[in-house]
Amino acid sequence: MDAEKKTKVKIINGPNLNLLGNREEKIYGNDSLDEVFSYLKSICPEKVKLSFFTSNHEGEIIDEIHKSMGIIAIYFVVVNYRFRLR
Repeated sequence: MDAEKKTKVKIINGPNLNLLGNREEKIYGNDSLDEVFSYLKSICPEKVKLSFFTSNHEGEIIDEIHKSMGIIAIYFVVVNYRFRLR
């Protein structure tokens, strides 16, 4: 495999995914994000180099996207809450 170039795939996770396995188990399940990553690595073909990035900060996610080349799809939603004080 050394002579053959691996395809790089980066999974970028956004806000609150670090809480998988710790909150609302009925909705999100009981697997942690590390367990999800381990599973993905175990089913990933040998020709693929899989990496992960997770942040709760929108700016860090955008910076990581800019550093990563060849992104096929990005599935994340940043919700902006605005509260008005009276």
